[in-house]
Amino acid sequence: MRLHLLLAKTGNLWAEQIIVISDGADWIANIVKELLPGVIHIIDWFHLSEHLWTCAKAIFGESSTESTTWVKIYESYFFNESPELVIQKLKEEIEFADNQTPLRKLLNYIEP
Repeated sequence: MRLHLLLAKTGNLWAEQIIVISDGADWIANIVKELLPGVIHIIDWFHLSEHLWTCAKAIFGESSTESTTWVKIYESYFFNESPELVIQKLKEEIEFADNQTPLRKLLNYIEP
């Protein structure tokens, strides 16, 4: 209800495109989907970065150079390519990973 009022107040009730930026929490995504079907939902960089680092540390270890390299590669995919490429790369990695759990968690976090 508050969102509807805010959209009306700001003149965006009939906007052709609405973008929501959030931390990617499931409950926020569910509310956005329910109240604003078709909205573009973007995960903010801070929280996305946290999840990338959590995944890398779980795979390679807390202070490994591989973690840093892996995160920088995925950051590059987000900055220079697309989220779709990240999803594709994660799915490819999951197929061959010894420890799939952190990769699956990251995939579930970013996949729409």
